[in-house]
Amino acid sequence: GIDDGRDKTSFEVACAAAGVTATELSGDVAIITSGAGLAMATLDAVVRLGGRACCVVDMGYSTLQSQSTLQEVAELVYGLAPRAILINAFLQMASCRTLAAAMAAAVRHGSWRMPVVARLTGNDAEGVEALLSSIGVVVAEGTEAACVDAVRLAAAG
Repeated sequence: GIDDGRDKTSFEVACAAAGVTATELSGDVAIITSGAGLAMATLDAVVRLGGRACCVVDMGYSTLQSQSTLQEVAELVYGLAPRAILINAFLQMASCRTLAAAMAAAVRHGSWRMPVVARLTGNDAEGVEALLSSIGVVVAEGTEAACVDAVRLAAAG
């Protein structure tokens, strides 16, 4: 990451130890994405819609393959007490099914007790919408719709 001269927060240090890039902010929407460009576009959309991010986490390709890393990040994000979690992933090589299974595990194990919005597209995306909807995740068609849902749910929380 970029050294901006400030000390890293314990959340940022723990995420780095897990192999993901994260920035802690002061809002109420946790943003988890599959790449830095998508992270910035998602953050921009959330802010434009009147929301504020509590963190931005770029999972990166390798960590998207590991359910244990995803579970660890889920617990770290939960510790920030966001009012909503927004997962926006466009996966070309990693599997949407792997990410969806990890999200389902986080919801089922109580790691996430706040609203979760997901936009997953790309490799192995077939069937993930039904899985996520069945556990109460709000599934959105695109980035803009996902951001609208996350900002609305965070404001209602």
